[in-house]
Amino acid sequence: MMEVICGRSNLFCELPEYNGNFLVDAKNVVGKLFNIDVSRLGADGKDRDSVKIHKFLNRLLGVKVNLQNAIYQFYTNILDHFVKEAKFSGKYDFGIVDLGRNNEFLQQQTKKEYKIQSSSGYTTAELIGFNVERGITFDEAKVLVEKCGDPESGFYMSKDVRGHYRQCMLILASGFKDSNRLYTCSRPNTGLGKKTDTLDNLSKNYFRVDNHNVIEDWNRFYKSTQNSCIHQYFHGSCKALVRNGDCDVGKRVKTIYLLCGAIFSLWSVIEATFGNSPIRMARVTTQDGCRRIGVMIPKPFIPRLTARLDQTR
Repeated sequence: MMEVICGRSNLFCELPEYNGNFLVDAKNVVGKLFNIDVSRLGADGKDRDSVKIHKFLNRLLGVKVNLQNAIYQFYTNILDHFVKEAKFSGKYDFGIVDLGRNNEFLQQQTKKEYKIQSSSGYTTAELIGFNVERGITFDEAKVLVEKCGDPESGFYMSKDVRGHYRQCMLILASGFKDSNRLYTCSRPNTGLGKKTDTLDNLSKNYFRVDNHNVIEDWNRFYKSTQNSCIHQYFHGSCKALVRNGDCDVGKRVKTIYLLCGAIFSLWSVIEATFGNSPIRMARVTTQDGCRRIGVMIPKPFIPRLTARLDQTR
């Protein structure tokens, strides 16, 4: 949006309704609100010229109402344009969480069926518990480094100590962006990473270590997070565990629950269970190739959901 307003990109969607020259007025506002040189916005791709969405929306409140509404409408027009484009090309992500791909292994542990009476008769819903195992062993990580062949790829440790330990990770070369070499970060508890960054940025917080200097930390982190969250590992205690009796943050092995089947017949039950919390759909693929899709139920919600489901029988 900023590039269109500042004239660096061609207009590709509808302009908002506005009494005046929208692009000229918006360009003036961009320079004043975000303290940037609009003549070179995006010209060199530097982070100092980027505008975060929360910063954009907050500062937009200081603009005159008619221009404020027009800029926000232009922003939504651009968003709609890209959504339609993604849907047309089949690349649109509907917000469904994919589990059981890449380095995740899922195995069904529990299943409870519920028969629900509807206007067309009885339908069935299932509450299924899956064990999700992820992570990467030290031996597996070593093989990946050897296959990569990049001189900068290897094991790294955090410069800062978190509680009792430093964070260890595996950094692997993963393509280029412009002329910059990009790297992924993988950890013992979460497995292969997808996000990429430059080595310069990663080196601000991590330093290179030899294999024999990281093996003990790697194996300890891998084993500890099988049953414990990262708060317990790094600090020896967890407030969420004390408060709720459970914490899955950073666990290598955890249990997820999926409500499958006639979920639309139970939508009022689901909404009552979640309250103001977001409802997320998930698609799982188990080790034996079984695929299921449904509503992902957080562990703390299970008792209240099962109580409501029992009443529908």
